[in-house]
Amino acid sequence: MDDQGLRRLKRKLQRALKGRPPLELPHRGGLRRAGILVPLCLKDGRCHILFIKRAEGLPQHAGEMSFPGGGSDPQDGSIVETALREAAEEVGIRPEDVEVVGRLDDLVTRSSFLVTPIVGVIPYPYPFRLNEREATELVLLPVDCFIKGDNLQEEVWGEGEESERVYFYRCGPYTIWGATAKILRHLLGLVSCEYGP
Repeated sequence: MDDQGLRRLKRKLQRALKGRPPLELPHRGGLRRAGILVPLCLKDGRCHILFIKRAEGLPQHAGEMSFPGGGSDPQDGSIVETALREAAEEVGIRPEDVEVVGRLDDLVTRSSFLVTPIVGVIPYPYPFRLNEREATELVLLPVDCFIKGDNLQEEVWGEGEESERVYFYRCGPYTIWGATAKILRHLLGLVSCEYGP
């Protein structure tokens, strides 16, 4: 691992995320709180983002590409703890191995979750342990794959006040869409895309 490059990555992320306070939505009835981890690392001198492909039998978002995360449990002391606990359960990232650098805007999903994305930097290589009940694949994708102009597409679903803009990123054989794509788009809009050491 390039420790100097990793330190530079952390500093860039911290500066970008501190430059704009995240939007915090009020928790209202009918929504379940959820925390997700947006894990970034340096691989071959380039910034990569870790995604999982969710298992087909899950009740929500089955088979979709997403970030590790899930619903809050009563024992979680904060939404950050939720994100770190879920990442540990799903892909084996120990909470102490994550350097949390900030958070992104809250958003509400179509499945009625109030989601808080937590951005963290992890070491690489890492001994990931995929929980196959939760996910079928762990995927590291380079950030520069997402900043090519033709890799982002958008559609408007619904009409009038019920309409919403849905984003799609394509990177090789993978399609990232929905709430995960919204989070990714927000992150890319905040941080510099030149991650090289």
